[in-house]
Amino acid sequence: MKRRPLFRVAPAKHLAVLLIVAVPIITGFAAGPGQRTVSSLLKPLADRDLFSGSVVVVRDGRIVAEQNSGYADREQKTPIGAGTRFYVASVTKSFTATAILLLRDAGKLSLDDPISKFMPDFPHGGITIRQLLTHTSGLQHPVFYPDYYDLAKRSYSTREAAALFKDRPLLSAPGTQRRYSDYNYTLLARTIEIASGNGYSQFLTEHIFRPQHLSSAGNHASWAQIVANRAAGYQPVGMNDFENARYFDYSIATGAASVYMSAEDLAHWIEAIGSDSVLSPQSTYELLGTSDHAGLLQSRNIAGHRAIALNGWDNIGFAADALCFPDSHLAIAVTTNQNDSGIAPYLTEKIAQSFLKKQQVEPPQFLKNVTDVQRFAGKYRFGSDFYVPGQELEIVVRNGELFDLQKNPERLMGLIPMSDGSFMYRSHWSRVTFQQENGRVVALMFDDFKATKIP
Repeated sequence: MKRRPLFRVAPAKHLAVLLIVAVPIITGFAAGPGQRTVSSLLKPLADRDLFSGSVVVVRDGRIVAEQNSGYADREQKTPIGAGTRFYVASVTKSFTATAILLLRDAGKLSLDDPISKFMPDFPHGGITIRQLLTHTSGLQHPVFYPDYYDLAKRSYSTREAAALFKDRPLLSAPGTQRRYSDYNYTLLARTIEIASGNGYSQFLTEHIFRPQHLSSAGNHASWAQIVANRAAGYQPVGMNDFENARYFDYSIATGAASVYMSAEDLAHWIEAIGSDSVLSPQSTYELLGTSDHAGLLQSRNIAGHRAIALNGWDNIGFAADALCFPDSHLAIAVTTNQNDSGIAPYLTEKIAQSFLKKQQVEPPQFLKNVTDVQRFAGKYRFGSDFYVPGQELEIVVRNGELFDLQKNPERLMGLIPMSDGSFMYRSHWSRVTFQQENGRVVALMFDDFKATKIP
């Protein structure tokens, strides 16, 4: 499983630019066509302090563009660099799934084994490994439990994390419905430990991180660990402010959202799994799928090309997105230490379009202000198709700017005006468009979801 060598541009060609206004630090490579694409997309975001993170583009095994923007630690003014480590949230699941398939290839387990074979005391022991991998176990996503974030204020061993929700009821019979749940992958992490005889962190290090030369990658065991170059996570607030992310110990989500790494290593990782060099042909097929067969990992179609996709957002202080186009030998990775679910995939997809179409993409165009914003103020209610059916948004005006007045906790989240008349919802990087009838605002569109204004 030897990875193709990846060579970095000579250090003498690195370019460091100091910006005094908004984000003080942006570093990147000297400007080639790929670097110009990345720089043009990031500059308007950096100017308004809307992106903090790293972007890496790899082509034919070589980094051709890289840019780091913002602070790894805002209190200490520590800039983000090429070696900064970010939590990558659900990208962790790609490592857990790969580990399970490695163990299957080694004859240590079968995907159709019931988990009772490894955890005899688990109440729903008939659930199979395959059902955990495909989110068809019927287990609840633990973030929906009212006590979840309180439970996440301490550290857990993998054994403890796997047992934490075992007595909670199933939402559906195993194998009947697909319901996304982090708990599936925490149970898989524990299965890896029992089947291999090694701890989850040890198994990943010895069988994936080290063989694939992912030197920055690691698994969170507790906040007591000292991890060099680890970024702190932040919560966007208002138009361009930040707060420290709420306390959350990632060990509660071991195997599901517990891995950290640099953007460079994330790009290397998705390129490696896209090059069929990590697993056996059969396991690679099951992991990646094809255009006609869904794999365990996501795929996206961008500019007529099928991409292997990895995405993660922890709703705490980190997000990541990575794309690999095997037919074009192109891999793109974005990591961020801000609680924003949409900005990482926005950047990977824009960069991919530029490389695949061989043309520059339009960077975001922001407006300084909008006239008569008071007409947009009010409460809006989503329909039953929204992520949280019937959820309400309360749009308010403060000093001539629009905000969503969030609840639990109460905070203002900016709606950033764009040149096309729409707004960007800051913490999800989702486009908001207001709809009018007879000169009155009657609804808004939040991406593809409609919310009707409440009279």
